[in-house]
Amino acid sequence: QLQNEAVTITSDVYSLGALLYRLLTERKVFDFSSSSDTEILRMICEQDPMPPSEAAMFSAGHGERVARDLDWITLKALRKEPGRRYVSAAQLSEDCERYLAGRIDFLTLLNSQVAEFSAEDAHVDARRAEFSAAFAEAGSRSE
Repeated sequence: QLQNEAVTITSDVYSLGALLYRLLTERKVFDFSSSSDTEILRMICEQDPMPPSEAAMFSAGHGERVARDLDWITLKALRKEPGRRYVSAAQLSEDCERYLAGRIDFLTLLNSQVAEFSAEDAHVDARRAEFSAAFAEAGSRSE
């Protein structure tokens, strides 16, 4: 939104991620208390938030540890690139419910992230092949 991009469901997912972060850590995702407008924009657009498991250690009176699984879930909702966030609030909720039911663990999440990157790589490879074929065809027409 700050970069004049379309407001989509992934904007809501980011907001839910910020709320989850606050619930887990008793802290906001970013501390803007002594920041200029330019610094606030830079933090939001460029700086990755501290994982909730680390941020919770700095919260006064917050004695509970935050599981790494919750780091992954929260940080996926807070990703800078909207296309890499959960596609819906329902998908975020499903991962939270799986975590609460004990049916999700860090390795499962890591494997899904690897699959996501593999799918992105396959998409890039497919687009590269399309461009190569189009370039070759255009070259053969000009001869």
